[in-house]
Amino acid sequence: MPEYSTPHDRTMPDDECREVLEDLQAFLDAECVPDLEQSIRIHLRECSPCLNRADFQVELKALIASKCSERAPSGLVEKVLGSLRAASRTSSTGRSDLWSDG
Repeated sequence: MPEYSTPHDRTMPDDECREVLEDLQAFLDAECVPDLEQSIRIHLRECSPCLNRADFQVELKALIASKCSERAPSGLVEKVLGSLRAASRTSSTGRSDLWSDG
């Protein structure tokens, strides 16, 4: 395993780092419970390798968002939703209306 040194002379990665990295995406998406969010914030302040990983993820997400800004063509969302509704009706009627125009 690679070893990383932080200002606190901590050897990485350890179990705490693995746990933080498992929850990192939820943290970056603000989907953590407050206690977990606080725990991750503290860890990132003390662990430069994990902070570097978090910074990379933030930059990657921003890059992808900047390159993938196209919208679905007009009417596509409604057509897909209609197809999904038809598919759900299929389960109750036993026949498929999925490919019909109605």
